This record gives sequence, C-alpha cells and structure tokens, in this order.
Amino acid sequence: MHEVTRRIIAEQLKSKGLSQRQLAILAGMNQSTLNRFLNSATDTLDFPHVVAIAHALNMTVSELIGETPLLSDPKIRTVAAAMKDMPEYKKDAIVAASNSLATPDVGTKLRK
Repeated sequence: MHEVTRRIIAEQLKSKGLSQRQLAILAGMNQSTLNRFLNSATDTLDFPHVVAIAHALNMTVSELIGETPLLSDPKIRTVAAAMKDMPEYKKDAIVAASNSLATPDVGTKLRK
C-alpha cells in the first residue's frame, strides 16, 4: 500500500505542478515528514496527515491509497441498484450464491 500511495502522490505532484514543499504547506504538515515518507525512509504516516494530503490533492483517502471503490464497477452498480428494494430473503439468496461462486469447488478438487 505504501508504494502505491507514494506513486499516487508523485503522480499528483507532477500533474498539478506542485513541489513536496508546496504539498506539505497545503496539507499543513512538516515537509520533512512528507519527504521521509515519499523517499521510503519511513512507512509511517499518521492518518490525519493522509487525510490532509488527500484533501490538498482534491482526492479521497481511498483514491490516495489506491483503493478502487466497488461502485466504480458498472456490474456492481447494477447489482446494487437491483438489490436496493429487494426483500431480505432474496438478498440473502444472492449473497449465498455469490459465496458459493467464491468458494473452490470441492467436487472438482476430489476428481483431480
């Protein structure tokens, strides 16, 4: 995760034409703290700093750490929309079916 975050920050700095010093000022943090993180001298970055950096770069924390929001996948959005007003028993059936798809087929393992 740290390497992804470092890469994302570096890309954002380049695309926005910002220096590490400017980002540190925008995020209200010590430049040396940001520099140590970006140069892999430490993997520690306090959560308030992560939030401040994301805000300064006009990003969400999820975007900053490289998470892909589930609802960005059109298939997941479609299923979520379909399930919105569905009765609970049908939702439970869909969850059970998806769990069975995610579980390796025991019968296939035994035949191999």
